[in-house]
Amino acid sequence: MPRAHAGPYTVRGITYPSQYAYRKYLAESAGIDRVREYRKIRNIEVELDRLSESQHKARKRALRVLTDMRVYNFTWKQVLKTEKTTAKTVKKYAGEALQREGRRIVAKAEDSIPRRMWVPNEFGFGKTKEVILSSKDAHNLALWWNAVQAWRRGNRSKMDALAGVEITVRGQRRPLPTSDEALRRLEEAGELDIDDLRFS
Repeated sequence: MPRAHAGPYTVRGITYPSQYAYRKYLAESAGIDRVREYRKIRNIEVELDRLSESQHKARKRALRVLTDMRVYNFTWKQVLKTEKTTAKTVKKYAGEALQREGRRIVAKAEDSIPRRMWVPNEFGFGKTKEVILSSKDAHNLALWWNAVQAWRRGNRSKMDALAGVEITVRGQRRPLPTSDEALRRLEEAGELDIDDLRFS
């Protein structure tokens, strides 16, 4: 791995004391305290962007296998048939989240497989897909988006159930916005209008 540039580092006409100082500026401007965390997330984004369309689809199916096993208690054979995928593909993209219990293959309760999901402007990054590194956080964010649809129909019960729940976005713990005031602000800004809520 090449070493960071030790001397002055110029980017787009702006000179920084060093390449490390430039990376630190990028991290701080993104709301991240540690450069290492920024680089980790950025590397994940680069790796995901390198996947072909067919690889992206295969990866999504593998991640859906985990959801089906955790939420609906599907067996290994059932879920492979339901998601129209293979054991080899699931193990390739989500193998770290699987374990054996006797002769059965089951999903671990949680995993740290990266998922890119829509995060609203309440978190300070605009309506963009952010890397979520915890399956529990990804699950809670998906529940929040479902609760948004119910809230729009006048039902607050699902949103109330998420009050106080936090997720990690770019290395920082952030509470999910659940108050009517916050949701109305997001609604007016167009932050809640998402055509495709599926992770990638």
